[in-house]
Amino acid sequence: MKKIMLVLLLMLSSLATIGCSANETLAAFITKFTASTNHQMVLSMYSPEQGFVSLTYQIDGNKTFTGNSTDPSSDVFTLNYNGIMYLYTQDEDTSSWVREVSTDELDSVFNIASGMVATDFRETGTNEFTLKSNFLNDYEMDSFVIEITDEGAIFTITADGIQMTITISEFDNISITLPSIAAE
Repeated sequence: MKKIMLVLLLMLSSLATIGCSANETLAAFITKFTASTNHQMVLSMYSPEQGFVSLTYQIDGNKTFTGNSTDPSSDVFTLNYNGIMYLYTQDEDTSSWVREVSTDELDSVFNIASGMVATDFRETGTNEFTLKSNFLNDYEMDSFVIEITDEGAIFTITADGIQMTITISEFDNISITLPSIAAE
């Protein structure tokens, strides 16, 4: 009987260890992701109003690029230099790049990880984590699944009836060159 109890205790402790390591896997990714200043995120979604849309967000230190697959003229570069945020956009009439100082706080769907906590998720597969139902309102989502990959992660999110996928990758591989601007 003692041997059976010992085997059961060993099995339970190994399951607890597996559970901790899975949570640690997600926590390690969240830490890496939120600390990174060089990576890429690609958001893909379909909505009845806009059809298929793909947005690309890249960060390279103090520079960012946000591109829209359906409207390249709406691409935006930013440069944060000495606490001043510069926006690079294309002039609608001339298509030349212009730079302006932004006084507004830029909000983005790509800020998704800012409040993410690993313990808000439960492991639902190998390297797959699903947001616990009691946190859906906190994240303002209908569902949220994270799959950790060798390259980064894939977030599958449903919010307001729209499903989107955010693929995070290219850690330490992004190099952004700001566009040449028209004479100021």
